[in-house]
Amino acid sequence: MRNLIIAALMLFPAFLNAQEFTSEVEKAVKDAIPGTSVDSVEPSELPGIYMVTAGSNVFYFHLEKRLLIFGEIMTTTGTNYTKPNREKAMRSTLSRATDSSLTIQYGEPLNVVYEFTNPECGACLGYEERLKQQPYENTVRHIFFLSWSPTAKQKLEHIMCSEDKERAKELVYSGADIKEFASCEYGRNLVEKQAMTARNLGVDRTPTFFVNGTKVVGGNMGKIHSLLKEKSHVENSESD
Repeated sequence: MRNLIIAALMLFPAFLNAQEFTSEVEKAVKDAIPGTSVDSVEPSELPGIYMVTAGSNVFYFHLEKRLLIFGEIMTTTGTNYTKPNREKAMRSTLSRATDSSLTIQYGEPLNVVYEFTNPECGACLGYEERLKQQPYENTVRHIFFLSWSPTAKQKLEHIMCSEDKERAKELVYSGADIKEFASCEYGRNLVEKQAMTARNLGVDRTPTFFVNGTKVVGGNMGKIHSLLKEKSHVENSESD
């Protein structure tokens, strides 16, 4: 027991130093890039250089030299250490943001599609029409609405303030004559959170999709459906 207590006392200062170190890196990054929200700081594969995750962004920091390093760490044989960490950060950013999205589920949740759309975007409206011809199966849609104009923002707030959000979305995207748009602080906050998620992911075009972790820009239904897992394939892989 005495040895355990001594070991714990020896580890406690190290923990404090680690906390202080992380805070120091966060401060240095925020000083260099104002407004950056740092999610994690971890040692990288290179001594003295630390990996910083901020939203879906992954970059590196040399504490001693006070250097910010952007790019990818790769071995001479082609192994990319940065890519899986960036994909992990992207998935984490998306999963944390689902509470602000409009979520629609079709059958079993074998696939997850995150959509960034705009009711005044022609390609977005075209995607919705094609979706009627090629509906999703066994898929969860998390829909994030972006606005580039005051009228679009009004429509998005109406959707997120409506009791039946899915029906409100259908009416807005079909061009229905809505006599009075709903307005509420709750809906405005959700729309702002959705916009923040888009910024964190670097989404600046609509429609943009993340289909089972793969980014697709534009309403390419062929590409989107090619990334979806079919129930029979999942069942076969589980039985192997």
